[in-house]
Amino acid sequence: MKKSTKAVLLSGLVFPGLGHVYLKRWIVGAILFGIAACASWYIGTVVMETASVIVEKIQSGVVTPDNDTIIRLAAEHSSGREQATNLAKNVWLACWVIGIVGSWWQGRAQDKLALP
Repeated sequence: MKKSTKAVLLSGLVFPGLGHVYLKRWIVGAILFGIAACASWYIGTVVMETASVIVEKIQSGVVTPDNDTIIRLAAEHSSGREQATNLAKNVWLACWVIGIVGSWWQGRAQDKLALP
């Protein structure tokens, strides 16, 4: 399998930046990986806090555990963070796209150099 294909699969299916690391483009890979990891951490934190609040309300008997109530509570709890969460999602998506395209481009260049 070509280096470019492996790099694209690593960046696209595993995590942004890993394709660059595979191609030994350490700095770009570390930057993409770090930015995507921070965005993932923020999104995960918001999701876990929202889930924790909802679980506490259900366990205490304040609300009934039905779909409409849970969706409403999730929307209420995350309403103040929509802009920051959307930014984190867009940053992660940009890292993913840059990781895929950059890995393909850099891998293709390395594949051409490796040809006899």
